[in-house]
Amino acid sequence: MADLAGSPHSLPSASSTTQSPVLPWEVIERTIDFCAGDKVTLCTFALTCSQLHPRSIFVLFTDVDIQSEKQLIRFYDAVCARSHLQPVVRFLSFPWEKFSPFPLLSIFPGLRDDLTILHRPSQPDYPRG
Repeated sequence: MADLAGSPHSLPSASSTTQSPVLPWEVIERTIDFCAGDKVTLCTFALTCSQLHPRSIFVLFTDVDIQSEKQLIRFYDAVCARSHLQPVVRFLSFPWEKFSPFPLLSIFPGLRDDLTILHRPSQPDYPRG
């Protein structure tokens, strides 16, 4: 049998088949940004690849929508423990009947730049009759 190592029809070596396709970082970052409304996908990106983690976390923490008191406390604890995330938060929404939003301004400088405080009740306001 003839030696196929030098043949133009030889099979690719194992090292050449394990290379990943290369995408420009701008494309990868735009893809992550495009998923801004899909928290599950962003978490998946963040947990799947260490190179995708920073951008995914950045997008997750830019616009935060808190639904409960428990989530608010967990979020507060997380950003206090990771102070580099504090300036990333630009929009924060939560039901604040029981909490004043003003103490949060001291740890989220990004909220002060364009501050709009909206009352979002935890329960819909229905006319009582």
